Amino acid sequence: MVIKKNIFLDKSQPRDFCPHILEKPEKSNSKFYLWKQATKQFLFGIISDRPKRIKPSIPVYPKCIAVATGGNLGGAIISIPLIKGIKNKWPDAHLFILSNRQHGLDIIKRAGFGDTYYLIPEVTIFRMLLGDSSIHCLRNQLISHEIDLFVGNFDFRLDYLLPINNIFCTVGQFRLDCADPNKVFYDYSLGYDFSNNNWLEGYWHLLDLLGIKEKEVPQIKASKEIGLELLETINNKHSLSEKLLIGIASEVWSGAVFKAFPKEKLLSLCLMLISEKNAQILIFGASGQDEFIKFLKTNNFDNHISFSNLIGKFSVNQLPDVISACNVVIANDSGLMHLAAAVKTPVIALYGMTDPHITWVYDESTKHCIIQREKISPCYHKVNNVNSYCSNRECIKNISIDFIYDNLIQILNQ
Repeated sequence: MVIKKNIFLDKSQPRDFCPHILEKPEKSNSKFYLWKQATKQFLFGIISDRPKRIKPSIPVYPKCIAVATGGNLGGAIISIPLIKGIKNKWPDAHLFILSNRQHGLDIIKRAGFGDTYYLIPEVTIFRMLLGDSSIHCLRNQLISHEIDLFVGNFDFRLDYLLPINNIFCTVGQFRLDCADPNKVFYDYSLGYDFSNNNWLEGYWHLLDLLGIKEKEVPQIKASKEIGLELLETINNKHSLSEKLLIGIASEVWSGAVFKAFPKEKLLSLCLMLISEKNAQILIFGASGQDEFIKFLKTNNFDNHISFSNLIGKFSVNQLPDVISACNVVIANDSGLMHLAAAVKTPVIALYGMTDPHITWVYDESTKHCIIQREKISPCYHKVNNVNSYCSNRECIKNISIDFIYDNLIQILNQ
């Protein structure tokens, strides 16, 4: 099974300048980077002890399984089919979910497939080797559970904090496109090409390795009615039940500014929707992601009745219901995009430097619309530092608001 995409190409003016189309050569990895990776692989080999032990069989009836989710909210959502497939194959096994992000754990809890959840702290290998007390306590807790099977993935990258030697069998992904020291932790490993492979299809390959035939896309059950109740509790200005509800992403994390659609164009699009469709704009984001709110204030729209500031207002457990109440969500390649698609809310997904062939995992559907500029070549998965590689970001900046609006109307008219 292959994920199909419904991609719409924006051909409007102006012309884009995309350096990656010109195949600008990328600098090779520095000697320091290669030395660092080689050092990590040596240390990981000592920690894992994998080369010295006989390769075990994947347990037929494991009593206790640990699964590492993807790193951020979107990564955790994409890992839901992997976790669900493992739970369905071994329903009697106790399933531990491990994540290095609290919101990742929270969304898996909401999906309802784990039994116990552990937040793995971001601790360097050197601090761990020096005997960090919190890691020592965590490892002892995991050892006490006598884990039979650990399933990891390329996006977790904290395997060295786990008591690998005390786990009967380990299965996971390692990155093919870099010197990935994590490979040594796995008794059974699959290479993952970060620059070309679809994330979900990579998890499907892990399921194949485990003898699991299920090939599903991420789904999270949600209630539109509960979502409306939650929204109206927060938005006490007026009832929302008769309004066209449009969810938008307030901002991106500081490390992902290359994904951001320009605030000026986003405001213009919102005002067009308010004027033409009497829309209510619901602004979503984590606490602190308030750049768009500041921009509204600068332009005297911060108290406009058709804008609802919902940043940090809902828990991760509540968000699926709230997002399901939206008629459409407009978002960049982000956790909001993944969450909306997982609860089956129509999505307008704006792609620039990232590649939908890699990160879109919800199959082709006429209620979703992936928008890209026509003559660009997504570079994020193929260059060392996307921010220094291209500062123009014309691939996301030049997406036309008229093109977005027209596709949104087509979705609403289905």
